[in-house]
Amino acid sequence: RETSNGFYIRTSAFASTGSSGGGVFTAEGKLIGIIAFGPTASREREEVQPRTFAPPVEWIELIPRRSVGTRLYSTRTQYDYMTIIDDLKAKMKWQELIAFSDGWLSTQPDYPATWIANNAKAYSMFEMGKLLQALATYQKVVAIEPLDDSAWNNLGNVHAALRQYDSAIMSYERAAALSTAPKATSATYANIGIAYNRKGETDSARKAYEHAVRLNPDAAEALRNLGIAWTQLGNPAAGLPFIERAIILTPNDPQAWLGLALAHHI
Repeated sequence: RETSNGFYIRTSAFASTGSSGGGVFTAEGKLIGIIAFGPTASREREEVQPRTFAPPVEWIELIPRRSVGTRLYSTRTQYDYMTIIDDLKAKMKWQELIAFSDGWLSTQPDYPATWIANNAKAYSMFEMGKLLQALATYQKVVAIEPLDDSAWNNLGNVHAALRQYDSAIMSYERAAALSTAPKATSATYANIGIAYNRKGETDSARKAYEHAVRLNPDAAEALRNLGIAWTQLGNPAAGLPFIERAIILTPNDPQAWLGLALAHHI
């Protein structure tokens, strides 16, 4: 990823917490970068996304120049910024999060700050109901970081909220293709099913829910929706086991109980 200082490495190679300062190597053992931070855990996805960032090894020779005179970067590290973003998200301080993200962008306008800060802004805008602004900002995010499945999934959520279901499905499918975590991919296929259902394409919704359940047999919402889809298609007997399983997993879900009643009624 290009910055004003050259190219910054983004790799899906997993790096555990505390790995900063370690090396990123090719399969042949050639050192190509130094780990800066990673991975990140997305609260809304509830899974660790394998994502590691590293300045290229060529930057090592710039250390003496950076150690004297005017600092090129803020005294805060990117980890500090991300910690603050997570805290503001947890406290649902959306306006403050937007202001903080804008401040980070003014301090560090390069990648990956542009991607992470804009992602936080878009998330806040969505939560505040500013859907068109969220849409434009998420589109900027996926242009900067086209390999981030969570950003594509969130872009799909905005399209769905705007009732742009075809665009939502395209975004979700991109997220599913990029995701390496089965539970996250399952959640994305569940979103695809919801979008198809809202379009009135029940059989396509059923297929998406089935895929979600194959990836995560304990996905209660996908199980419930799959059962209801079978009922809508005129085959409640096929759907009953899924609804019953959903109720076992989430006994306080009123939609699952309603789906069960409809299946028995039909």
